[in-house]
Amino acid sequence: MAEAEGFGGLTADELEALDPHPDVHALFSHYNSTYFDECLGACSVEWSTKRMTLCAGVCHFQRGGGCRIKLSEPLLKLRPLRDLKDTLLHEMIHAELFLKGVRDDGDHGKVFRSRMDAINKATCSDPQRPPGGYHITVFHTMHDEVNVYRTHVWACSRCGNTVKRSMNRPPQEADCRAFTKAAAAAAAAAGAPGAYCKDARCWFHMHSKHCGGQYNKEWLPGEISNAQLNAHLDACLARMH
Repeated sequence: MAEAEGFGGLTADELEALDPHPDVHALFSHYNSTYFDECLGACSVEWSTKRMTLCAGVCHFQRGGGCRIKLSEPLLKLRPLRDLKDTLLHEMIHAELFLKGVRDDGDHGKVFRSRMDAINKATCSDPQRPPGGYHITVFHTMHDEVNVYRTHVWACSRCGNTVKRSMNRPPQEADCRAFTKAAAAAAAAAGAPGAYCKDARCWFHMHSKHCGGQYNKEWLPGEISNAQLNAHLDACLARMH
């Protein structure tokens, strides 16, 4: 189905292509005045390093006050501009609730969803609003893009379970969310490795308990040709559109 025509007879996608890499600071400032009543003066925004490949955006809260939004350059460069805008607004809602000291009933609770819905349904003047409006959601994990960067594959020699990573690092105890060097050392000294982990969803300790097999590197990114890698990336991008 053809896209609806926009300004000057251009399609929405063509209009979007005119500004593929916007100034995120200017965009933040625009949204701060349009949707947040200029309340985010203690918040900053920046692009991430190339290592941020698991989530499109995060909002870090500073101990001394204020917060910082990071947008994933590796993931969002693979997505349409409207996804960058939705991600930025999502994180700005987190920043707003934090700076105002609002208590919600979860990371994306009723208050968050109320603000999200209000912006999605807003009809105020906004030259940055994509055709069809905003589509802010409670998640922006972008699984296809994440998998593009997970080129390091480790496989268990016993059960065959595979783990894909963006960094060349084997599965290890530090992957457990409860891991600390002190806790791991104490558990090992007591003859009960991993005893500090009480999370039934911890894949590392569940694997250690029920399988115990060793993870081996299945293949290295350098072991495939550039043509094969480009074909893989093209196939991933094709599935997104």
